[in-house]
Amino acid sequence: MPFQSTVYSTQAVGKPGTIARQNPLTRIPMIAEGTAVFAGGFVFEGTNPELQIIGPSADTASKTTADIAGVCVFEKFQMALRGGDNGDGLATLNVNPGEECATVKRGYVYVLSATASVHGQSVYVNTTTGEIQTGTSAPENFIDTGWKVQTGNAAGQTCEIYNI
Repeated sequence: MPFQSTVYSTQAVGKPGTIARQNPLTRIPMIAEGTAVFAGGFVFEGTNPELQIIGPSADTASKTTADIAGVCVFEKFQMALRGGDNGDGLATLNVNPGEECATVKRGYVYVLSATASVHGQSVYVNTTTGEIQTGTSAPENFIDTGWKVQTGNAAGQTCEIYNI
């Protein structure tokens, strides 16, 4: 039996909802307002724009690129108080209402993209559902976030995006 000749030749890119690189980085601790805030998702200013962020929903359908506060990332551990997507209590990317998270305004973060992406493509978000797509032009019902793809992905997988 031959010895192993390669190690970590295809590592995962990263975990959605986390910071990918420390420099440059501008992040602000914020409080999640409502149930639509997800780590690794784009967020908008909340009722109190100095302290709160809200996630995409029917209330944010008319938002524009200028209204994007940044990308939400996990700031600290939180219990899955609302349970997983199927009620099993497992952790999800959902940030519970009233919990602290960070809004990254500038830097590199990991997100899930519904489409395959390559370096340099633009990042788009649906302001109602929060779905993230990448490409060269905005799909219908999506807005350009001003962020770009650093490390590409296959459809439905993690990619690294940046805004510097």
